[in-house]
Amino acid sequence: MMGSRYKLGDSVLLFHSEKDKWLVQIGNRDFHCKFGKIDLGSIVGMEPGETVISSRGAKLRVLDPTMEDWIRNMSHKSQIIYEKDAAMIVFLGNIRSGSVVYEAGTGSGSLTSVLGHIVGPSGKVITHEVRKEAHEAAKENIGKVGLTNIEFHLTNVENGFVDGTCDALVLDMGNPWS
Repeated sequence: MMGSRYKLGDSVLLFHSEKDKWLVQIGNRDFHCKFGKIDLGSIVGMEPGETVISSRGAKLRVLDPTMEDWIRNMSHKSQIIYEKDAAMIVFLGNIRSGSVVYEAGTGSGSLTSVLGHIVGPSGKVITHEVRKEAHEAAKENIGKVGLTNIEFHLTNVENGFVDGTCDALVLDMGNPWS
């Protein structure tokens, strides 16, 4: 979004405080929280930073979600890699714009999203997951983030990765030594 006006279907962060914030999708419906009801359709046409008023008179700022907001709101059934560890992986792996990264263990897509964000549109993340349920959940989670530079594979990397070369290899799996 960044500086543009919001439209139906966009995801935004409704921010009241660090403790009270929600990632929502703009639609023709109401959102209910402890501050009352918010007509999500009323956000259409707003720009990032504008304020929406709840039915109880609370002011909530409408913001673009950060990568942290996306990760904190992803559905996951197993442990995920959070910001500090993801930053260390990026740093130690020398992962940057344009990098091609192979990942084993997509999980919910948390780290995959960070990697995709870092490598940018000129880079690519080729991720491998052995569990079908996790593979599908990651595709859904990353689809919400809007990244298009992720290539998903439902496969066991113990049998080998997809053909090609990469700049970095990330093993986020139970038995990386295998």
